[in-house]
Amino acid sequence: MQNLKTQLQKKLEGVDRLGILGIGSDLRGDDAVGLWVAKALGRKSKTAGPVEIRAFLGHTAPESLTGEIKKFRPTHLLIVDAISMDRAPGEARLFDAQDISEGISFSTHRMPLKILASYLCQSFPCSITVLGIQPQVTDFGKKPSRTVQAGARTVCRMIREILRVR
Repeated sequence: MQNLKTQLQKKLEGVDRLGILGIGSDLRGDDAVGLWVAKALGRKSKTAGPVEIRAFLGHTAPESLTGEIKKFRPTHLLIVDAISMDRAPGEARLFDAQDISEGISFSTHRMPLKILASYLCQSFPCSITVLGIQPQVTDFGKKPSRTVQAGARTVCRMIREILRVR
């Protein structure tokens, strides 16, 4: 996780306005991990010192929030989603928006993140990073796993630490 923290520090360098776009379905267990992270960080925004944070809950249609995100005009946008990456449940990994490959399986949203990120990049200058968290359970009607919830809490703690240091 220390490597992830170092990568996040580099990605969030120079951040003034941080948008956090949480993606996923509340009805599919760990698929909602992006929503949990966005809600948690949006609630704690006062701990971020000079950084203005706004959480956007994209659920399964994140493209519907592009107008709100553009109005906020973040310097950095962190898109958080459950991503099947053949890793341990709860493990997180960063992706550059442009480097998202077809071999990575995203959650239940309709529009591919690569297209969404490309559109947002063309709309205004912004550093966009995707934070993927490996889900364990994504079946309809299932409860979230403790392992992935713990991974989400770790990611939130890490981001708060980075923003306070700034």
